[in-house]
Amino acid sequence: MLLYATSDVHIDSHELNWQLWQEIGRVCEKSPPDVLLIAGDLAESLDGWSRALQIFSHFSFQKLILPGNHDLWSRTESEPDSFSKYEKDLPEICNQHGWHYLPKNPWIHREIAVVGSCCWYDYSLLPGVHPFSHEELSQKRRGPVKWMDGFACSWPGISQERLDETLEEYFRGQLLQDLGMGSDPSKTLILATHFPFYQEFLRYEGISWDRAYFGAFMGSSSYRDILSSFPIKLHICGHLHRREFLKMDDCSVYLSPVGTVREWTVKDPAAHLQRVLLKLEVQNQKIECTNGA
Repeated sequence: MLLYATSDVHIDSHELNWQLWQEIGRVCEKSPPDVLLIAGDLAESLDGWSRALQIFSHFSFQKLILPGNHDLWSRTESEPDSFSKYEKDLPEICNQHGWHYLPKNPWIHREIAVVGSCCWYDYSLLPGVHPFSHEELSQKRRGPVKWMDGFACSWPGISQERLDETLEEYFRGQLLQDLGMGSDPSKTLILATHFPFYQEFLRYEGISWDRAYFGAFMGSSSYRDILSSFPIKLHICGHLHRREFLKMDDCSVYLSPVGTVREWTVKDPAAHLQRVLLKLEVQNQKIECTNGA
């Protein structure tokens, strides 16, 4: 089974990001995969999601997606709150355009099972010793430095002080339930999340505390025990805008996002896509990356 995967396309951040999304369609038309997987941060608005997903409506291969934090932003009066987007509006758009919304249900096939969640962060990927107060983290602001989820997301009914802990528990509960549904010895279990679990992906040595502050919002180590609790063979994640690979016992972890144009080493969408679109062969519980991404 051939799986294509990437994340963080951010189609509304720059015209070249939109062109890259269209290039994914051209690649899929020329060499169709069995499954296309997008691990979050497609577009900030519901209109952006609809615009993006509909251009893949005519493809017969399986299309899987989950949201990232940018997809849950709600910065205009026309956008519903973040919970409504996650639970209602984004799944409806997926249904309209023939995509499978992974947070609602795992995708279970005769050979593989794919479980997906946005997940969240709880500051646990910070270094063991850091200077940040709980207030600076929960308020998403430290002097002039701020994390935009605190100002762009809308989570009604949850106190700001306990927001991230509450969301981490919420997403964790859903994920554990779905992993239980997807665990089958006869199938290759694939996990897709927007936020990663791995401090190994972060580089704190020699950077200022102002930059290290953002490490609080890169994911959560509290999900780490999931890898030992379930027979996950492949974990595809996003959020961090760089390419990484990590081998965790029997699990291959890939981070291969599109990112924003200023982060691209080449400004040609087709050339950049060649670097970041994972092409993975999944067969008999084995995973092989066929394009060296």
